[in-house]
Amino acid sequence: SNTLELFLLGAIYRVSPLKSLSSCLLVGILSVTGTYVRITFPVFAWPVVLYHVLSRPSPARLLFNIVGALVALSVFLVYDKHHYGRWVFTPLNNAIYNSSIENLKLHGLHPWYTHIVIGMPLMFAPLLLNLKRLKRISTTQDLICWSSIISGLIVLSSVQHQEPRFLLPLLL
Repeated sequence: SNTLELFLLGAIYRVSPLKSLSSCLLVGILSVTGTYVRITFPVFAWPVVLYHVLSRPSPARLLFNIVGALVALSVFLVYDKHHYGRWVFTPLNNAIYNSSIENLKLHGLHPWYTHIVIGMPLMFAPLLLNLKRLKRISTTQDLICWSSIISGLIVLSSVQHQEPRFLLPLLL
């Protein structure tokens, strides 16, 4: 699911700059799909989705974003109803489970700095060897990418169960 989250985040970054109404449908669909795949998806996707919505505001674009999200949400809700035999909102159940310290203890608890001290160096050490190639914030796209990285790292570090694989979306 971590790799799929990375793929969906990459897709949303690819589709969001497009100006067509079909891109708005796709952003809505990808946003809901990503959230169903991993509840951490919105933490990484919010900067690009917000920019997509606010950069070219129009009622039609907003409507297409909402319609895309509602279509995807409907598909997932109907699938879960069929699968579980009752109405279930899977991301909410996932969030409730992961907000319980007792449940997190089953998977291991970690201090808030684990991602910064262990996860980031483990995954990104090769990049750090060549610091001069790291991008400075010079464009709106750079700002959106850095916002995703920083917000994702902050939110994931606030959760007591941390694994390097949770940082995969930062590779984007």
